[in-house]
Amino acid sequence: MNDIAVLIPALDPDRRLVEYCRELKAAGIETIILVDDGSDREHRKVFHELRDDCIILTHAHNHGKGRALKDAFTFIYDHRLTDTVTYDSATEMDTAIEQLRCVRSVVTADCDGQHTVKDIIAIGERALTDNGALILGARDFDADNVPFKSKKGNKITRQLFKLLHGLKLTDTQTGLRGIPIGLIPVFLQGKGDRFEYELDMLVIAARENIPVIEVPIETIYEDGNTGTHFRALQDSISVYKILFGTFFKFLLTSITSFVLDILIFRLMIAIFSTFSDELRISIATVIARIISSVYNFLMNKQVVFIKEGNMVRSAIGYYTLCILQMAASAGLVILLHYMLPIPETGAKIIVDSLLFVISYHVSRS
Repeated sequence: MNDIAVLIPALDPDRRLVEYCRELKAAGIETIILVDDGSDREHRKVFHELRDDCIILTHAHNHGKGRALKDAFTFIYDHRLTDTVTYDSATEMDTAIEQLRCVRSVVTADCDGQHTVKDIIAIGERALTDNGALILGARDFDADNVPFKSKKGNKITRQLFKLLHGLKLTDTQTGLRGIPIGLIPVFLQGKGDRFEYELDMLVIAARENIPVIEVPIETIYEDGNTGTHFRALQDSISVYKILFGTFFKFLLTSITSFVLDILIFRLMIAIFSTFSDELRISIATVIARIISSVYNFLMNKQVVFIKEGNMVRSAIGYYTLCILQMAASAGLVILLHYMLPIPETGAKIIVDSLLFVISYHVSRS
């Protein structure tokens, strides 16, 4: 199987990694890339023992799992080293590059024994078959051997991911992934150097409409997952910054658009003060929304969702939403203004706040 490469980032691994790599070799995996992510001198003996079996990239210091993955992706795809990673010798590097020329899919796996050789091969073969999709090895988080923190953390994250990014997944935290070689440049755009990078890969897949296929795998937690290098507080904050990043940018853009809209609306209400309530509110709503929507559209396309493609087509879809939202806003503001003893501006704030969540999901699409 010279068309599948297995990529394993590792920090201070024990001898189980030696056995693991040899099992992969025995199963027919010819190309194994290890990234020594700044292991101490004692644990580097493990990598030295595997020099003849694996391609080994080395970080002089710990940079994090995300950086290890990105450095290896760059080496696999572009056949070059980044500033943070080194290789033993030019001669060995030439041999490694020659070996990588046949690779058509990359399988990322963890070094702690959570992924079986059978599952790794299944994910790699699926990535070859569905070569335009990201393949995820999905664990069963209802299994009895799953630690409570892992079970709850994944369930919360996957629900939030579905809500914020519109992609329903079983396992958002899996390290077993099959990546067709052609998708590597897309995922190299991902943010973060630690565990948050893996979540940003999923954000990119959702944003770029890359199909994500989940394949059930065996659920293994060695010693209650005590070997993990995940830092509960710092890494959780980084992960959730990625998870909520698009939403927060959308929120900031919406707030500035909203303020602009309200100011123009208030100005128009004053200018057309002699008109009837219905006409005054309708005119003010239209003028305010036209000006604020141009600003909002450009910010969402270029800064928030960062969508390439046809500007005209995007604008048509966006303004279809704006017209529907504008009609709903004007109608509901008039309704609230007559039903409740509140001024037009107060009614507009209430109505547009309720329309915000719908607007986020439609704008993302």
